[in-house]
Amino acid sequence: MVEIDPLTANLTPIGNANGLTSTGFDILDDQRGFLIPFDSNFNTQQIYALDLARGMATPKGSTTEVGDAIDETRGTALGTAEPFLISLGSVENQLYGLELDTDSLIHFNPDTGEAGVIGSVGTVTSGDRSIYSGFAALTGVDTNQDGSFDALFGNVNFIDSDNDPGTPSERLGGIAQYNLTDGTWELVGTNPGVIFFGFASSPTSVPEPGVLFGIITVSLFGIWTKRNAQE
Repeated sequence: MVEIDPLTANLTPIGNANGLTSTGFDILDDQRGFLIPFDSNFNTQQIYALDLARGMATPKGSTTEVGDAIDETRGTALGTAEPFLISLGSVENQLYGLELDTDSLIHFNPDTGEAGVIGSVGTVTSGDRSIYSGFAALTGVDTNQDGSFDALFGNVNFIDSDNDPGTPSERLGGIAQYNLTDGTWELVGTNPGVIFFGFASSPTSVPEPGVLFGIITVSLFGIWTKRNAQE
């Protein structure tokens, strides 16, 4: 983990490398850090609490936490799901992630690591949302400017307007707000021709320039490409 100076972009290492590979990283309003690393099977099964002062990571929940939550929700045998999350976001000190193998919104209890599917498995691309893809980023946003995250936003990179797999998708550059009750989302804006690989936001009460933290890891695009090659 590194501390990033937002004025100079200088990187200051924090602690020693923990040996984990992750593209999902988030800091809650209460300043607890979390990441969700890939395991030896290239699945993302459990969150890790991250000590922002020392860089130490502590696992939360079971080593099959996310997969079990998906299997239990859809009624498949435990061990069937191969979860793949590349982003985390938080609202009111609760963690959320997008599981891209089944297109599902996942909730994490940051205290215990317990994972659960919000709504149904596959809700993110169900119904009219089946023409959208490329959900790479999440972030909490302080929409009411009270100093804490109260809404979850994410990106929607692509749209297949004619819903025909034989024709190419278009770059949508969409911004969506998620419903944390049923796992659905609504577009709030688009940036045609643009794609996003990460979002970040700060509560309005955080003094500027503040401090940024980052996880040095392999490129997100490389991980996404590798995952697609396995399928």
